[in-house]
Amino acid sequence: MPLPSRQTRRLCDRFEKLLRVLNHFLIPPIDTFGMNTIELRPDAPASVEDLISQIASLVLERQSLRSHAADSAMLERNRVTLVRAHHDLSRALIARHLPPKAEAAEAAA
Repeated sequence: MPLPSRQTRRLCDRFEKLLRVLNHFLIPPIDTFGMNTIELRPDAPASVEDLISQIASLVLERQSLRSHAADSAMLERNRVTLVRAHHDLSRALIARHLPPKAEAAEAAA
């Protein structure tokens, strides 16, 4: 591997000095003392019927976005929300129709 040229080394040295100077102007981190948190999802899951209604609304919104030539960011936001709603619906359906663990153990025995 060839050694760096004298000009390259001088350029690197100057760049390092510049970075040291610029580091003094960095913005200090934001003080997060006293922050509170919120739940991203509620403890009580939505009902199957509520989720079906939400999915229907999201599909209508998506069709409206497409017909009005919405930008890709808005379509992606809608898509992600729609996927999450479908995921929640599948979990709610499983929870509704899956037998409790005790009954499943008895049925297997």
